[in-house]
Amino acid sequence: MPKADIPPREFVQDLRDPGIWWPPLSDYVKISQYLCPVKFSEENAKGYEKAKQLKQAIATIVSGTPDQAAIKRLGQEWDMVFTGQGKSENFALVISILCDYADQFKTYKDSSGKAIFADYYKKASRPIEAIQAMIDDGMLGLDCIGFVGRYLEEAKVWPNYKGMYPRHYLTFFPPVTDIGQMGPVSVLVWVNGTHIAVIDAIQYIDDRANPQYAVVDICQSSAGGPQINKGVRLQVTSSTWLDFGPYGQAVDGKQLSEDELKEQRQKYTATQASSRGFAGGLLFAVQQGKPPPPVPGPVYVGTMKDMSWKWFPTARG
Repeated sequence: MPKADIPPREFVQDLRDPGIWWPPLSDYVKISQYLCPVKFSEENAKGYEKAKQLKQAIATIVSGTPDQAAIKRLGQEWDMVFTGQGKSENFALVISILCDYADQFKTYKDSSGKAIFADYYKKASRPIEAIQAMIDDGMLGLDCIGFVGRYLEEAKVWPNYKGMYPRHYLTFFPPVTDIGQMGPVSVLVWVNGTHIAVIDAIQYIDDRANPQYAVVDICQSSAGGPQINKGVRLQVTSSTWLDFGPYGQAVDGKQLSEDELKEQRQKYTATQASSRGFAGGLLFAVQQGKPPPPVPGPVYVGTMKDMSWKWFPTARG
């Protein structure tokens, strides 16, 4: 029986409220940004370029030191730190390197001869302030799948990280066909396959209303970075939706351009709105919330069979 050891909100708190504790600096460092290698916006693209610059700088600065060997042992896990899917303990390693080699980072120059980190240190009165400024500028963060996947790993729902697209989560978390099937640690998968979040707690379910709805707290990483959105209303709705089955067969394992992917999404998106979509799952509109969720619905709510947790019972109308 899958069991979550910690609620999603605790994972958010460990990342940014108060964040990652680093004893040598006697303070916390917040992982508070969204980072993704896919270009959704100019801001997103700039953040990813900065993350690549930081990765290259670290490789250059630690060359020939024990830290180089430590990084090499991490393999792909190290690469994922800079693509929005990093593990908390590896964020801590980056913080350690930025602290231990501060003098080298102050004077490091990129291939164009620019000292790309100097200003962060000039404006900071303490090393931790420079490190936090780098992170806040987009050099480290999590994307939506990195957030949910790392949470499930941290909560011991999964023994290790699974790198998947949001739509793939519905294999493990089948979409609910009844509103009463949702619960804490259910995932929200956007019906176009572009985003994923996880339910922290159920405040209320009204299965007698027309349309039915639930009020939940959700956690995710999107614009604004890792976050908790409280009092989100998930209301049964009708919408067109992408048929993940044939779409996955058409695109998985292939190197397709964004235009080609767009063409396939159009091809396999239903032309008529309905209240049930992939695998008969109910469709929900994402409404309200504090702060408002940055990505609007519609979504599926996927629930893993026999999932158990330790927090907040469900209230029903």
